[in-house]
Amino acid sequence: MQFFLQLLVVFAILGSAFAGKAKAVVAPVKEKNLIEKSVDMIQDLTKGHSMRAEVKDTPTGGLEGLNVQLTAPFKFMNYVVGANAKIGDLKNLAPETLFIRRSFDTSDGNLKVEADYNLKDKKADYKSEWSNKHISVNAQGDSTDYVTKIGAKTSHVFTGASRNLKATVSGAYNLLSKRVDTTTRLDVDGISAEIEYDTEKEDPTLQVHYDVGKDRLSPKISLKSGDITYGYRHALQNGHLDTTLHPGDNVVVEWTDNAKSGAWKTKVDVPLQDQAKTKVSFSRDWTL
Repeated sequence: MQFFLQLLVVFAILGSAFAGKAKAVVAPVKEKNLIEKSVDMIQDLTKGHSMRAEVKDTPTGGLEGLNVQLTAPFKFMNYVVGANAKIGDLKNLAPETLFIRRSFDTSDGNLKVEADYNLKDKKADYKSEWSNKHISVNAQGDSTDYVTKIGAKTSHVFTGASRNLKATVSGAYNLLSKRVDTTTRLDVDGISAEIEYDTEKEDPTLQVHYDVGKDRLSPKISLKSGDITYGYRHALQNGHLDTTLHPGDNVVVEWTDNAKSGAWKTKVDVPLQDQAKTKVSFSRDWTL
């Protein structure tokens, strides 16, 4: 990263020098202004962007095969471009995918476009979303199957005499598997109820979120089998702690710490029957 920034300084200085080559004499004060402009340009390039390192599902029995996922985005004009790489072997460090992001403001909404290119598979994936205050529509696809999934989401607030009710409905259709996913959610006074259903599992679930001060209780029940999952969130000063219990199976604890320059995210997955197979994941985001 430091080498990259130094290289940008050199290019900026050379570019400014060529632009002003008609002036034969450059006073020391001009040279100082040139360096300041170069630093300002680099700060503008990296402003509001981030880097990410991630270790995913690593068994606690050892660190063999440890893979760190690194994401490095940079702003180029009105685009965000970057690469994803694994740092499992520093001798063979190379990006796995390249990506580009762009957001457009339209007369009645906003359009976001993302594209990723896998250097190994020579395959491109993309997704786009258009949204305004009331509705959003999205599409996903790749260079092989073109459009693979489409979806939409809308919400409306019903105003009452003493309270407001917000209703949100979303749906998605997978053109390859013919699967349909739907979600219906109602929010009122810190309580929400959400029903999810898909045509593949055909197992509708009902989840209720109930806020009590800094805590949130989120039990989830399968309306088909009756299985219950218990969720709990506790708000911290700079983040939150999430705990999800799957009775007879496992418990998952996720801790998010929003630091000044980015966020730490830690996840521990503990099987209830064999705790030796506990897995740990963590990631770090840097905001530049």
